[in-house]
Amino acid sequence: MTEPKTDAWLGKEMMRQAELRLAAQATALAAMEARATSLLGVCAASVVALGAAAASTWPTSPAKAVAAAVVAISLFSAAIILMRAMRPRPGWGVPGIDPADMSGYEAFAQEECLKVMAGTLSQTLGANSPRLQMFGRALNIAAILMVAAPVFGAITLLLLHTRL
Repeated sequence: MTEPKTDAWLGKEMMRQAELRLAAQATALAAMEARATSLLGVCAASVVALGAAAASTWPTSPAKAVAAAVVAISLFSAAIILMRAMRPRPGWGVPGIDPADMSGYEAFAQEECLKVMAGTLSQTLGANSPRLQMFGRALNIAAILMVAAPVFGAITLLLLHTRL
């Protein structure tokens, strides 16, 4: 014979699931920040190298210098997008509940407290989602700019050579 499941079990499971999802969100944000930091390093090094290339080729080949500058501008734009995405923003929710927010819970039964706390964590999950979505979009846009940068440079070079 099985025991009937109590509301306390459900409340505990709701808390556990909310904490697991918050931990997954934190892991996803950390992975995005690591990826953005890596891409930012590539952009910065490339912009410096392309700037030097543009400066050194300007006297002999202005078309190549302009093409290098176009690529550098595209990579610099990607770097700006990455830096904006990485900028700390208020409101990122973390697992757990502030003990100060728990005053007054003593009047409730355990089941009710657990459900209220799980609801609070669920709201935190919802508040974190837009930040993750924005960060993902920024990473995609930066990656597209980085991949397209050489194409922009090649097109610039072709257009300038046909006009010169």
